[in-house]
Amino acid sequence: MAYCTGLIVRVHVAENVGVGCMEQLASQRRTEILGPRRSEPYRFCRRVQLSLLGYPGDCQARQSSRCSFSGLGLGVEESHYAEAGSTGEEQDMIEIKDDGAVRVLALNRPEVLNAFNGGLFDALVESLLDADADESVSVVVITGAGRAFTAGADLSEMGKRAAQPKHGFAGLCETLIAYGKPVIVAANGASVGVGGTIMGLVDVVYVADSAKVRCPFAALGINPEAGSSLTFPALMGAQRAAWFLYSAEVLDASACVEAGLALEQLPDEGFMDHVLQRARTLASKAPNSLRETKELLWAPRRDALRAAMAAENEALTRTIGSAENKEAIAAFQEKRAPDFRRSA
Repeated sequence: MAYCTGLIVRVHVAENVGVGCMEQLASQRRTEILGPRRSEPYRFCRRVQLSLLGYPGDCQARQSSRCSFSGLGLGVEESHYAEAGSTGEEQDMIEIKDDGAVRVLALNRPEVLNAFNGGLFDALVESLLDADADESVSVVVITGAGRAFTAGADLSEMGKRAAQPKHGFAGLCETLIAYGKPVIVAANGASVGVGGTIMGLVDVVYVADSAKVRCPFAALGINPEAGSSLTFPALMGAQRAAWFLYSAEVLDASACVEAGLALEQLPDEGFMDHVLQRARTLASKAPNSLRETKELLWAPRRDALRAAMAAENEALTRTIGSAENKEAIAAFQEKRAPDFRRSA
């Protein structure tokens, strides 16, 4: 059983399970970390979510107020966050559209910036499996509804008792690694945590002008996930990948392209039209040829990716819940910069 959010202080990590599976939670240790805030974990978790996106940590979640966050330049109605999680089950978590032989899967939890909970992980995996089995589909595009691609793990799920997901984060990673058709990520906005690491598990990434990518693991005193310790150096080069993962800095769209994390930067206006135009180019090719080519490209990498994820998950058993992880969370609560020397 894995309990991993990047903000929890205890973790039992199973094979192929990473930080993204925040829907599974060590609630006893969460209470220890949250301390006096444990009576209101909802708002605390939402402020952490915003902080990971680069938003100011002191922006409180109050009903009917608006905060124009400077970190990524998005205006967010905070009433959405005060109600976060209440509407996720009332709508389809994946919006599915077909454009000829292109299947578009849109993460559809815009009220929480498409943050992943167990339900969204499962819905995306099931949609991917359906598209892979559908002979009319040649190419799959994954994007986000609203202003963000995904804010990563849904921290508002902390403390909730939910059914064990069928697939979860581990299932999503394995599905993408074993997938038989070309997969494109169309990052239409903010991409945090798994929103960044998923880019290493697909074939092509396009980023909108407003897209920002951040993998904040080192800032939280933990380590990378989803095979990114292997995929990022392969895509970006060893030094760029090291800097991105060590520094936990935000990459804007042009930096993503320059680094090799994305193939192309496209305008915000008509972003999906531009992406679909490129996806149609692939979908116009022979379907069996695409499958055979995909297999040739990915077969040599699969075992290495699985091994990398196993090593990352083993590292998570040491870093999540460590003194550094606790210090990172305490610093956030106290609105100060972390001093990791005090955790030595």
